[in-house]
This record gives sequence, C-alpha cells and structure tokens, in this order.
Amino acid sequence: MTPIIPLEYSRKAVRRAGTTLQREQYLTEKYSQSLDVLSNWRASHIYPLSKIQNLLYKRAQKIDKKALIAQRLKRTPSIINKLHLLLELAYLKLERESTNPNTDNIVLVKTESAYNLKKTYPNYFTDSHFFIKQLKILLA
Repeated sequence: MTPIIPLEYSRKAVRRAGTTLQREQYLTEKYSQSLDVLSNWRASHIYPLSKIQNLLYKRAQKIDKKALIAQRLKRTPSIINKLHLLLELAYLKLERESTNPNTDNIVLVKTESAYNLKKTYPNYFTDSHFFIKQLKILLA
C-alpha cells in the first residue's frame, strides 16, 4: 500500500518556494529550502495519484480486460523549467497589456526601479500606481 505523506507546508509557503525556484540562484540556502518544500509537495501527491490510478484501473478493466493505466509524478527539473516558463510568460503578458501605440514602452524587472523612475519624472507617469500593482501581482 502506498504511504500517505502529509503536506508539511502551507499553500503560501509552497507558492513562496515556487517563486524562489523561479528567481534565486542555484546553491543558495533559500534555493535549497525551496527544493525541500518542492520534494514534500511532490511526495504528498503520491497517495492521491495512486488512488486515482487504482480507480481508473478498476473501471477500465470492466470495459477492456487488456487496459493499462500508468502514472508518474512530474520530475523536479521539469517543474522548475515550467516555473521559469511561467515567469517569462507573465512578463510577456504584462508587456503586451501595457502596449499603447501612442506611447513609448518601458519594461522594468523590479518594482523599486519603477518607483525610482517615477521619482525622477513625476509628471510623466500618470498611471504608475496601476502599473506597479499589476507588476507586483505578476511577480508574487
């Protein structure tokens, strides 16, 4: 029987770990801790995945005795690659949404940069609060 491994971290902690894995450099303490969270998250899905596989197998056997059902957890490198891809897509989406044909566009990576740019040119940015809120949402 497949053991039940409880998820030891909150959703917020799992999201934070995902963000760290997207942005942090390898071989840092924070990155290592995030890998531990990811490992626990993966392990906690083994039991539910096995239950679903068993249920599907039983139902498939009623229809076709030769039916095969397979299962596998997504590998850690694949998960990390997907996190990087999601971050890139978030930046592209933000860039696309902020495009206006009548203005020049600036894409900033850090919210501090947006604040600094606004301080330098206070009259130029009329909707910078909206932009910074959207940027924080996408980077959270």
